[in-house]
Amino acid sequence: MTYYSMLHQALHDVANSPDTAAGRLFALETGALPAALGDLIASIPSSQDWAFARTFRGVVRGMIELATPDAPIRMLTRSVPPFGAWTDTPDEPERTFRQVFLGNVDGDISPIIRTMRRKMFQRIPRTLLFLQDYATALLIDAIYQCVPSLRGHINAAKLQGDLARYHTELAPTLSTTYQVFIQYAYGPTATAIAALRSNGLAAGACNALKLALLDDRFVALLSQAPPGDDAALAQAEWLLFNLWVLLSALDDSRVDEFIRQLGGCGVAIPAAIGSDRWSSTYVRWFAPLTGFDLAPSMWTVIGADMPVKRTLRLGSKRYERLFKQSFGYARALLAWSPYGTSLPRLINQLMNKY
Repeated sequence: MTYYSMLHQALHDVANSPDTAAGRLFALETGALPAALGDLIASIPSSQDWAFARTFRGVVRGMIELATPDAPIRMLTRSVPPFGAWTDTPDEPERTFRQVFLGNVDGDISPIIRTMRRKMFQRIPRTLLFLQDYATALLIDAIYQCVPSLRGHINAAKLQGDLARYHTELAPTLSTTYQVFIQYAYGPTATAIAALRSNGLAAGACNALKLALLDDRFVALLSQAPPGDDAALAQAEWLLFNLWVLLSALDDSRVDEFIRQLGGCGVAIPAAIGSDRWSSTYVRWFAPLTGFDLAPSMWTVIGADMPVKRTLRLGSKRYERLFKQSFGYARALLAWSPYGTSLPRLINQLMNKY
């Protein structure tokens, strides 16, 4: 049994027993069996549950993908004299990058993602621009990974620097979006919370959960993390973080105050999830997003050819040629984005602007 499993089981046993202070308090305040509180604790996802991690990661990724730029795809490249003036433009009805990479998805946005985006707006003042910039960087990173022939045209240093900065800016929103996900989208916990609320047991569960966290057996086990075992410490950190999230999900507005109370009682609270930090700067559990995280449909578009019309002007004469441009949509996005390194990118930006 792992250290995490031992902690999880100990807390579950304390909360689920009518013979403990937590169990008796829950029964006294709610008139319900402690098993209802035990179900909530049992629903906490393991730190090793990769399926759960992928699902939440996919939801965060989806929020960012929805901000794919709505800029029109108008021109791929343009040459200048003395080589003759020519332009490459899409030979198809004008579409935006959002339409090409996402299609018409506005009507398919789930209420969960809408709620998460609303919460994010409360934490990041420039949320719309932030998400658009993040989506663009992730797409360019996917192009960098997927199309080796275009790597030389990508400012990799700027790209990686921006991705690191966007991950840092995302940090203050992660605990909030995670709480929404836990409450409404992650089946086991969402079901347990809904059952408590529908039966008027949320406040009692919150109080009993706090008492369970102060139980001598749980506190003793929490203090026995194997010294030097970073994995065990990370597991304890993850469990406590989830417990803070559950308290908040049960409408407790004084979670930080309770964390300080626990620390005052001798409970060793990891600094990363201490009061005021668990809800703002705790991100080590969420690895930075990369282009590899994007939906498979986006990778398909990156690899797709684009129908292109090349128009060449030599003096008073004009010539046109139709062809398929390999990785055409990827090239167009790179030319529009701030990560291209070639002259066509600069010309493209000027021509699209005017």
